[in-house]
Amino acid sequence: LLLSGESFASNREKLQAAGVTAIIACGCRCHFVDTFTYLDVRLKDDSHAKAGRHLDPAADFIALHLAKGGTVLCHCKAGICRSTTMVMAYLIKYRGLGVDEALAAVRQARRCANPRGEFVAAL
Repeated sequence: LLLSGESFASNREKLQAAGVTAIIACGCRCHFVDTFTYLDVRLKDDSHAKAGRHLDPAADFIALHLAKGGTVLCHCKAGICRSTTMVMAYLIKYRGLGVDEALAAVRQARRCANPRGEFVAAL
């Protein structure tokens, strides 16, 4: 399970080198639909955006592709807020972590992770 910003997600060679098989694009373009399976999460990075309706589908998408032995990339523009929230949803739903534990786990891998308070509240 990988988490990044747009620059990594828009580089087909890097994605293939990392073994990525499926991608969650949070508010960003699905660059390579001919190569990867995508979940297109249309979520803006603002305080009025409603993250809640995207959490279960994102968590389920991650779980499904990991169970198949795939590598999932979850990304947004900067890899800080929206994508972090979706990865946290997976960790909470499928790994049994609490919200604080999920955020700590994500920050251990990506120190800049900083989901909006409104998104965290939806978890």
